Amino acid sequence: MTETTLFYKSHNPGGESILLIHGGFSDGSEWDGVWPLLAEHNYHLLLPDMPSHGNSVDIHPFEIDDTVRRLAALIKAEARGGLAHVVGISIGGHIAAALASQHPSYVLSLIVSGFNIFTPNLFTPVLPLFVYGVQRGSGFARQPFAEWDRFCRGLGSLALTRDVFNILISSRELQTIECRTLVVAATRPGVSADNIDHSRRLFETVVVGNGSQVVQHRGMRHPWNEEEPKVFADMVKRWIITQELPDGFEVIP
Repeated sequence: MTETTLFYKSHNPGGESILLIHGGFSDGSEWDGVWPLLAEHNYHLLLPDMPSHGNSVDIHPFEIDDTVRRLAALIKAEARGGLAHVVGISIGGHIAAALASQHPSYVLSLIVSGFNIFTPNLFTPVLPLFVYGVQRGSGFARQPFAEWDRFCRGLGSLALTRDVFNILISSRELQTIECRTLVVAATRPGVSADNIDHSRRLFETVVVGNGSQVVQHRGMRHPWNEEEPKVFADMVKRWIITQELPDGFEVIP
């Protein structure tokens, strides 16, 4: 039986490839403000819809290892030379980090923004059902950040909600990342501020001495790829060509 492949869009083929991995309860269109700005610099953009998301909604379940396997196959088949710079945000950052760990020979460089991971507790098993029920019953728990907004617009099933929470709330061991890596925390005060300690935790898995950095931007919120696409695209371009990051980014000690 032939396996269903991930839906993806490919823009500007021929240039060096960048794989953009979207956040939870979203799809590749999340990058519509970013990819044209990178295409202007002759990059090839690959924009997949992850399992259970967008046009890949019929691929279940949404798990890290299965998603990584599928994205590695996409890079091998469609990226120039079977290599890509990998960029992931939020849940997509978890996938991007695992992709770089499990398939280092496919990844030229890595950018992860909005990596947050929480320790399981007594309430973890019932939390997805509670959140899903509250959302479906009323707008009571609505919060102003991207994943929640998409969820409240009906872009999350109960099964996907469980899958997302299994990634976000986990005691799994993070794997070593060998490639040059930028970890970004968007720390503008508010409910959608990224956790610096979680960014540090991911950065601790990166091999030292290859120019990797962990940084924050105090003026950006968690979904800043959608809110500030020009700054995001400029950051990606500068990281790829090893230029200094745009103003506003500061190294996290």
